[in-house]
Amino acid sequence: MASFFFNFVYMLRSISLKEIGKLSLAALNYIKKFQLDSLGTEPTLNMPQTHVGRQQAVELQGSANRTLLARLLFWIYKEDVNCAFLGGGGHVGKHFRSSPQRMMDIWRLSRPTLQLNWGIEYPIHQSLDDMEMSHAVDMSVDLVLLRFEITDRANSIHPWFHQIRTVGNLFSCQEKNIY
Repeated sequence: MASFFFNFVYMLRSISLKEIGKLSLAALNYIKKFQLDSLGTEPTLNMPQTHVGRQQAVELQGSANRTLLARLLFWIYKEDVNCAFLGGGGHVGKHFRSSPQRMMDIWRLSRPTLQLNWGIEYPIHQSLDDMEMSHAVDMSVDLVLLRFEITDRANSIHPWFHQIRTVGNLFSCQEKNIY
């Protein structure tokens, strides 16, 4: 999943939007193949304790990996929404738009990513800050969902919109009375 995320970030800056569409579709196929879109519907994870036994440590490591995977899945979703806004990608965004609760569940699963991966070394003041800022972060997740909805509706109303990349093209479209 990390590979998909970094490819989105790289390709957005240097590759054609058509290629980003292929990456978006490949990421969606991977998500479906391994049923990663149901990752957030599994039972809630417990936060790490300061003193854990060997079995508990193994379970926490699995939990840390699951939360990290959920965070990567969210980042891929966010990058795909950004690409859709620019006229490429959007396959992952469309998939999760059909069930926005799944993305929220994945986001909730990813919340303790840093705490679970840092373990007892995670600073207490950061934990408090995480709790205080959780509503603002949740709102930003809602805004990503909203951004995709707006982008998708704009593209369905004006499917040619993503082709306008320069001011010259914009004026050319206006002269031809496209919009």
